[in-house]
Amino acid sequence: MAGKFSPRQNRSFTLIELLIVIAIIGILAALIMVSVTKAAARARDARRLADMNEIHKALSMYYLDNGNWPTCGNTGGGCDPNYGGWDDSYYYGQNWLKFLTPTYLTSVPVDPLNNGYGYTYRYYLYPAGNAGCNASLGDFYVVCATGDETGLLTSQDQYWICPQRTWGQGDGIYCFGEFQH
Repeated sequence: MAGKFSPRQNRSFTLIELLIVIAIIGILAALIMVSVTKAAARARDARRLADMNEIHKALSMYYLDNGNWPTCGNTGGGCDPNYGGWDDSYYYGQNWLKFLTPTYLTSVPVDPLNNGYGYTYRYYLYPAGNAGCNASLGDFYVVCATGDETGLLTSQDQYWICPQRTWGQGDGIYCFGEFQH
């Protein structure tokens, strides 16, 4: 029997079988990447929502201690002329809303991407009566997260509306505000 091969000794994968296995692995890797990317976007949006809640609470404590909301010039970072005078996390980084640290926040949160291309946080104090809001309610601030990757913020947004202006409604921006009553 020398020189003869039994079928078990000559077993190997064909090129077609190897290509099929590689294709299946590639498809599975692509599906995993899509899931990981979506999960990361959901996590960033959840953080944005948590950051907005944290900023809201800190601003409320600031108001209780000082009896007013800070103007943009008092934020420590100044006002961003590129964004109509808003204090902006992209423009000022960790120095935006500086008046909240260290008394109300250990550090001021910034957008997880904070890249200036639709992912940033902003603060602005409007004078009483601006945008048609009831002037008797006093000055009011608006804080916005300008990025919403998954629709989470848009679904939670209550919108900040005055008769002549809407902040956040249907534009992928999450905004809240409060009057200086």
